[in-house]
Amino acid sequence: MASGSLASTMKTSGTNLFDDWDIMDTSKAELEKPTEYLEFNDDPLALVCAMLRAGKDYYDIGATLQGVGTRLVRRVSIDSVIEAEDRERAITIRKHFRNKILMRRLKNMHLSKFMLAVDDIIESPRRIEKDSVRPLMKLPDFYEEDKATETIFNSHNTLPAGNTQGLDTTIEYVGTVNRRSSTTKVDIQYWRTPNNYLVRLVFPLHDMGKSAWDFLAQQGKVKIKTKYGCVSRVTGYDYFVYTIGAEYEIQAID
Repeated sequence: MASGSLASTMKTSGTNLFDDWDIMDTSKAELEKPTEYLEFNDDPLALVCAMLRAGKDYYDIGATLQGVGTRLVRRVSIDSVIEAEDRERAITIRKHFRNKILMRRLKNMHLSKFMLAVDDIIESPRRIEKDSVRPLMKLPDFYEEDKATETIFNSHNTLPAGNTQGLDTTIEYVGTVNRRSSTTKVDIQYWRTPNNYLVRLVFPLHDMGKSAWDFLAQQGKVKIKTKYGCVSRVTGYDYFVYTIGAEYEIQAID
């Protein structure tokens, strides 16, 4: 039987693709700068998909998107490397985030500066602010993370809000969603209870507890006992999961 010491550095916050979307420079100097725009002769999101497909890194993608020159409007020719599959993928990604942002508006949910920047990218795809290059480049990754998360959520039950009971049950490994952004690099593990609810564990890369839980995930099922726990809402989703504290016991199942 193992104690909760193996997760002493574990983070169980509600990290998801919208968490970084508030991190934008709003200093006085930044606000007073003239807005610089980039204009493209084709879909820049399709270009991002094409360059990612070709194995290019974000430095090369950003440099290509920004082009050259110092005018307040830069015109960048990008159509030569885009193929039909890249255009289709860009359409799918754009539709996904258009629907997601629309639903947040309909539910009167918060729209951060980053979300608004993405909304502008979606609505005016060939003319974007230079400062929107970074969110544009990350949209394919955010899309993959979001779809993987939604797939897990759609096949399990959300918990009632406000539940604070502990756990004393068997949990079964469901899957891991990877989050890689400029400010957040984590692996998010999901385990299901017999009632088809989810236990969610968030591990920063190289966290000491991650390797132990990766080993447990290979076993498929484990018995967990916690005196204290809580139900928390996953940021950006109308969905509630169990989170566990640092004190718990794990027992292997033969």
